[in-house]
Amino acid sequence: MNSNPEVAPPVSVRGLSKSFGVGQNKVRALRDVSLDVSAGEHLAVIGPSGSGKSTLLHLIAGLTFADAGTVVVAGQDLADLGDHALTTFRRHHVGMVFQAYNLVPTLSVEDNLRLPLLLDRRQGPENGRVETLLRVLGLLDRQRHRPDQLSGGEQQRAAVGRAMITNPTVILADEPTGNLDSSSSRTLCELLHSLAREHGRTIITVTHDPAVAMWADRVMVLKDGRIVDTLRPSAFASPAELGARFLAVIAREEEAGACA
Repeated sequence: MNSNPEVAPPVSVRGLSKSFGVGQNKVRALRDVSLDVSAGEHLAVIGPSGSGKSTLLHLIAGLTFADAGTVVVAGQDLADLGDHALTTFRRHHVGMVFQAYNLVPTLSVEDNLRLPLLLDRRQGPENGRVETLLRVLGLLDRQRHRPDQLSGGEQQRAAVGRAMITNPTVILADEPTGNLDSSSSRTLCELLHSLAREHGRTIITVTHDPAVAMWADRVMVLKDGRIVDTLRPSAFASPAELGARFLAVIAREEEAGACA
């Protein structure tokens, strides 16, 4: 992780607030959230359902816009970009990994990875990155297979490869283990950990699972759209211990809310 204070972080969020609905149906998804994510850092965002985790990820990806505050990725304030420029920027700087994989079912693994390069009209030497990534992902022997011929874990690894292929500034993973069994989940967590630690990728993972958060460098706890604590997984002996601390933080916040 880059600790040089003179280097701007790849992701910087300030005073972020977002609401959905109007009147009595209005829901405040995020409330004045600020955070920086350093180069090569793996940040996990953990919180109960409805805490604002996915909303935060979508704002950082430029898939929706905040009511207040700023999102700066790779030095660019996303609010300054029009629709076309934002789409181009996202293609270059943001890799997305979804719980549902979102692979193109009629394309092979290799062609799913190659698709972002084709959309960006990138050719020549960059296409050699496909084989390199397939090897890193452990999918070289599955490159000709379609998604329906792969296990869930293999599909999710292919989705990670597609997110990485354009060498984005940040990889955003939204509940990436939600559809995986425990063995495949661990394999994916090991992969994300390796990408940050050994390959210098900046990764933000949204999860509700302490076993997934345990692989991150830092864990940010969200409750009712606010950052209520920041934890270091290295300070905990096991996912169960981290999970117990997380539940204690949530209970503390609920008690404080009840007394307010």
